Amino acid sequence: MPRREAKQEIFPSLAELDAALYGPVLRFILFFPPERPFISGNHHNRLGRPRRSKRGKLISTTYTPAAAKEQAEYIASVASAAAWSEQWKMPDYVRMDMLGINIDADRENLHKVCADPLEGVVFFNDRRVKTGDITILRAKGPPRIVVAIQAINGKALGFAKPSSRRDSAGAHVPLRSTRSNSGKIRASRSESH
Repeated sequence: MPRREAKQEIFPSLAELDAALYGPVLRFILFFPPERPFISGNHHNRLGRPRRSKRGKLISTTYTPAAAKEQAEYIASVASAAAWSEQWKMPDYVRMDMLGINIDADRENLHKVCADPLEGVVFFNDRRVKTGDITILRAKGPPRIVVAIQAINGKALGFAKPSSRRDSAGAHVPLRSTRSNSGKIRASRSESH
């Protein structure tokens, strides 16, 4: 009998494992009515007029259309309101599940278009989105995206804790870029905190 109890302690139940790995969930819905259609990631950056540098090298420039900027502001404002109402604290790692209903976009563009405006609002960096499911389907109603962002325990999953982003009190330490002797830009922690 004691042996069975020890075995249960070594192998926790699936519910206990999920509780150890995953944290709180932030949910919100993004509506895209006909007067404000969803803009895919393929149309977020447009090529500008090519120009030449001082040395005569041809440079191609890109710009973001005003409609794409407005969409990013809309996504950030909805996420910010949801984060404020839920008293969301930005975790180190997140899982982002999305359900695109009546949206004409592929999965990668849907993720990128939604992840970029959420950076700095719901999570520190979109590189910290470690996993997630993206489902696209057709249903009645307006085009919309249902987003669920869940904090995950990166240490339990084997990811290193981003210690360079926080000081000893747990406050966010901004990175500033400096030029090294070789002319390359590198990031370093600011010592002002």
